[in-house]
Amino acid sequence: MGGDPNPGDRAELERRLQELQQQLEDYRRRYGELRLAFETLTTIDPISGVRNRLGILQSVEGALQWNEREGQPFGVAVVHIPGLLEIRANESRDLFEEAIAHVAAVLSAGLRDVDRVGRWSDEVFVIVLARLDADGVRPVWARLVSMLSAVPMQGENGTYELTPKMTALLVPPKSNVTVDEVAQEIDAAMGSEVPDEPRVVTIFRDA
Repeated sequence: MGGDPNPGDRAELERRLQELQQQLEDYRRRYGELRLAFETLTTIDPISGVRNRLGILQSVEGALQWNEREGQPFGVAVVHIPGLLEIRANESRDLFEEAIAHVAAVLSAGLRDVDRVGRWSDEVFVIVLARLDADGVRPVWARLVSMLSAVPMQGENGTYELTPKMTALLVPPKSNVTVDEVAQEIDAAMGSEVPDEPRVVTIFRDA
């Protein structure tokens, strides 16, 4: 009547259990891979190939954590390129996207390994620059002008300069600011008239 299953049945049950455990591990690994791929895709701008808003804000968050932990300053360069808007208005969508990808490639090539670039809007790119202080703003500005002005974009209806304008948002050590506050400053920089010379804004909040 009842009793233990025979050895053959027990071996079969153990084999099936091992198969199920292996399948579960495979599903977990595959889920992790898919989640990583999804998170990567959701932080990358498909036109430029660099970070989108979410991706750049993640970089800002990491910089703020380093700022708080190590007391290191950093900066956020809000780079306006009016020529991109001229291309959008006067040329094909294909040329506009080509220009965006070109700007992203030039900016990426000029960065240090610790810096991060992202596309914020049609004509604005944002660069998170480690250890940037007021003395470092003008060299960064000069480098951007040199890189982006070197090769204008040629379209069917004209030639377009990609000379940038820049607002530098400086975050000093122990600044006590949040990601949302930095994002608000980026949007504020976009919504204001940007002079030809670099503009500097320091972000700081008392504890």
